[in-house]
Amino acid sequence: MRSGVVRSGVVRRGSTSTVRYRRAMTLMASAGGNQVPVIARLVQADEDTVRDVIDRFNEIGLACLDPRWAGGGRPDRLPATYHRTHGVTFFHGCYSIGDDTLWGVNRQH
Repeated sequence: MRSGVVRSGVVRRGSTSTVRYRRAMTLMASAGGNQVPVIARLVQADEDTVRDVIDRFNEIGLACLDPRWAGGGRPDRLPATYHRTHGVTFFHGCYSIGDDTLWGVNRQH
């Protein structure tokens, strides 16, 4: 692993993400020849986590710095098979200039 590649990937993105920074520190320390227990103390992480980051770097490269590689969190959008069984409510609002009133109608579909 070339440490300059990891460093430029972090700097170029300009991220202040703690996760990304700690993963980059892990890879830099690994490239420097440090052992897993030393790296774990450096980044204040579990030894298994350090091993996971290094293994993931060997599999997918710098994409392992992205906090989303673990697959956690909510999906960005609903799946294509999602069906709204409860229906959809539409709201239509209007402002009447003559009466100076604001009113609206809810419709269930």
